[in-house]
Amino acid sequence: MVGTPSRGPQLIYPFCNCRREARRDQQLTLAWTWTARTSELLAALQAGTTLTVTLDGRPIADPRQYWGPTQLTDTAVQSRWAYDLPPLSPGTHIVEYYVASNEQLTDGLDGNSDGRPDTYGPGVFLSGYVEAVILP
Repeated sequence: MVGTPSRGPQLIYPFCNCRREARRDQQLTLAWTWTARTSELLAALQAGTTLTVTLDGRPIADPRQYWGPTQLTDTAVQSRWAYDLPPLSPGTHIVEYYVASNEQLTDGLDGNSDGRPDTYGPGVFLSGYVEAVILP
């Protein structure tokens, strides 16, 4: 997405595989929500995965610490992962995000309507990047 950036906080989905423009000193937050049928399945997904998040090729410290509390919805539970990027200098910055597991996991949901719970892993099963172009 390219356009005239606002001056307020900007929320960025880390799997968008897109380019986002922002102004220097604009607050940028990476965020996504993980949903599962039950609290136990959500906890198993979070415990059974390895998150790797890099900013310009350098890993951020322990990305697991950025999970928010579990919240109930009408049909499931969810948790939001959110990370406030540090102030970025003008220019192009790359954020890469990977979710991997050594085992097969499920969220207990049937997002593709095939009559079976969705499964993830083993291996990398979510990945994405954001190219953040910081304007002076």
